[in-house]
Amino acid sequence: MKKITIIEDDTDIRNMITKFLTNQKYEVCSAPNGREGIELCQRMLPDLIILDLMLPVLSGDHVLRQLRSFTNIPVIVVSAKTMVQSKIDLLRME
Repeated sequence: MKKITIIEDDTDIRNMITKFLTNQKYEVCSAPNGREGIELCQRMLPDLIILDLMLPVLSGDHVLRQLRSFTNIPVIVVSAKTMVQSKIDLLRME
């Protein structure tokens, strides 16, 4: 079974994504803030990460930088940010 980690502070959004993915037979774990998200990814080593950028405790930008220090797991970024350059910078991050 494929494992997916969701890092999203909005409970409704997190629950909706979790329910959808669980119904599709994925194993899903989630975290409500950046710090817990990083810890969860280190323990779980998921196949995919869904990451909100606007998170409490540690922003999604910082989470992605820290994730890249120990893994190349694919990340889907969910963002309400409208700044084009910040999105381009995130896509270039290795």
